[in-house]
Amino acid sequence: MRSLRAFGGACLVVSVVAGCTPPDLSGPTARPAAPRAVGPAFDYPWGLSETDFGTLGGTRAGFNGADFDGDAVGWLVDASGRQRAVYCVLGNFWRDRTCKELGTLPGGSRSEAISIANDRIVGNSETASGATHAVLWTEDPAGGWKVTDLGTLGGENSVATRINALGYVIGASQVSTGEWHGYLRSPGKSLTDLIGNDKGWNIIPLGLSETDSLAVGYRAGGPGELHQAAYVKKWCLYVPLCDPAKPFQARLVGSFPYDTHLTGISDDVMSASLARGYQHFLSYYVAVGSTTWKQVPVDQFESVGIGYGKVIAGRWMCGTWPTGCRSLLWRAESNVTQELAPGKMNVTVRSIRGLYSAGSYLVNNTSHAVLWWYGPPVGVQP
Repeated sequence: MRSLRAFGGACLVVSVVAGCTPPDLSGPTARPAAPRAVGPAFDYPWGLSETDFGTLGGTRAGFNGADFDGDAVGWLVDASGRQRAVYCVLGNFWRDRTCKELGTLPGGSRSEAISIANDRIVGNSETASGATHAVLWTEDPAGGWKVTDLGTLGGENSVATRINALGYVIGASQVSTGEWHGYLRSPGKSLTDLIGNDKGWNIIPLGLSETDSLAVGYRAGGPGELHQAAYVKKWCLYVPLCDPAKPFQARLVGSFPYDTHLTGISDDVMSASLARGYQHFLSYYVAVGSTTWKQVPVDQFESVGIGYGKVIAGRWMCGTWPTGCRSLLWRAESNVTQELAPGKMNVTVRSIRGLYSAGSYLVNNTSHAVLWWYGPPVGVQP
């Protein structure tokens, strides 16, 4: 079975379908200065705050996602070397940090939490047979968390990438042939293959709108074919005359001679990442329904998503300096770039939701789970 870490964070789903190349840490020894676009500072009243959650009681840890309240989910590695899904709460006025392990499917020994919304968490767990399945954790009235196997599209493995406020889940699953297809799961339903759209394309979703079932990602072609930025929407939910065999409307967004992925969506604006070569990315944003792409003016910036106020989070200069990735927030409205945890090693932001960004960095060569947000610092009452 492929390592669950390969399914999480930076390589999530893209690694499953297309393979994930580890960062090349060769390059200049001098640390380049972070880009600073001209413009006013971020105009949130409290500025950017950061909380280092440490290793969450394990030997190392990291966050993959957060919700609109700052609750965060991710993983830790315990003393036995097993990866475990974990859920953390900042608490009253960001003072009281508490974390809990979420458990695994029966017979499994490893798990990872990927995304959280409205006290529902999705991620991946090892099964008793050694496969990996997408799972949903919900609070159990009797205490603790209940884990539900979301199953597959007929193949051995599946992964979840995001859940929204309405309970829709997106991810990818193997089908009976072993090929990976994207899926969307409506609340309480089984997985629906996104290849059943009006174009017949295989759409691999990476982001999901909060108020409906619009999933953004990329069209996966055959061997050697480029990935093309695309989105799908379950547009005929309430139209009785629509074709039930093709419930999704699929659309490409532009055409480039490079692999292009839509990475997130917020308020009908989508973030995108374009791979021009090995570890060389450009980031863009584009409104839903438009084909006019606007470039983020930062070279080698790989977006992972978009939050409130058209704030795009992403990794910068990965593979170009010896201590790993750095991460940035860039705000379209004011054309301002802000570095996350400047001076730390291998700062890796994995997602953004609302005003919260989740990820990790190294402290003494050990991965720590970290949360960033626009709000008062820990212990300060707003």
